[in-house]
Amino acid sequence: MTYNTRVTYTGNGTQTDFSIPFSYSTTSEVKVVRLDTGASLTFTVPTAGVCRLSSAPANGVEFVLYRETSAATAAVNWTTNSNIRSSLLNSMTQQFLKVMQEVKDSIAYHDIVTG
Repeated sequence: MTYNTRVTYTGNGTQTDFSIPFSYSTTSEVKVVRLDTGASLTFTVPTAGVCRLSSAPANGVEFVLYRETSAATAAVNWTTNSNIRSSLLNSMTQQFLKVMQEVKDSIAYHDIVTG
């Protein structure tokens, strides 16, 4: 299975809309940071799969658009005598899978950046 949890773009001074090439459950999972400073960039997600920056990055400015799934909060909270439904199991599995993909990509990205 092929997946992608991050993409690097380079600003041209005019473009503000960029493709989000990965799946996400909520827009709060989408993050954008400048590579040179690590500063978060302000953006919206006006339609599925599109990240709109509040201002166009200057020509040559690189930034990373990535997914960050919460690993601190369970997607499903089971209670005593609760029904086990496939939709809940799928939500739980998707959260786990996304977090593991992000960890793998983060390690690979760190190796590329730090050499």
